[in-house]
Amino acid sequence: MTTKKDVVKKAGQPTKYKEEYNELAFDICKETGATDIQLAVILKVSKATITNWKKDYPDFLASIKRGKDIYDCSNVEKSLLKRALGYDYEETTVEVSEVDGVKRKIQKVIKKHVAPDVTACFGWLQNRNKDRWKNVKYIDPAGGGDNENWGDIMKGFGEAIQGKFVDKPG
Repeated sequence: MTTKKDVVKKAGQPTKYKEEYNELAFDICKETGATDIQLAVILKVSKATITNWKKDYPDFLASIKRGKDIYDCSNVEKSLLKRALGYDYEETTVEVSEVDGVKRKIQKVIKKHVAPDVTACFGWLQNRNKDRWKNVKYIDPAGGGDNENWGDIMKGFGEAIQGKFVDKPG
């Protein structure tokens, strides 16, 4: 049973919260991925009320989170994977042509292909296998590559920390 965290009664109107809102919020978020504002409109309360309910009723917050997680998994993740792998689709167009003074509409179905998106691939891999696909840049203090002037960079950094600017910005 959902209970308020605070035992102390607050001044003001009694809450409109009902325990059945947990399941309702879950269903709404699962099917639509509703934001707090959209949820407030559906439940006929203000956004602040939704925020308060999330603080005061842990089961309500958990229901919203579970619903949104299911929505994200079933829609957004599938869309990202589809974009990462590339996909085919059919596009229907209507062309108007004139033959012997008679205008005709010709409906054409064209098969198209969307190539895989490298950024979507990288995002997918980073989230699925964090250890293998970290987006981390390592600095090699021994030099090489872009780190040829490592000593000069560190010297300048040290002087900047000590406030010894050679050329102060004008």
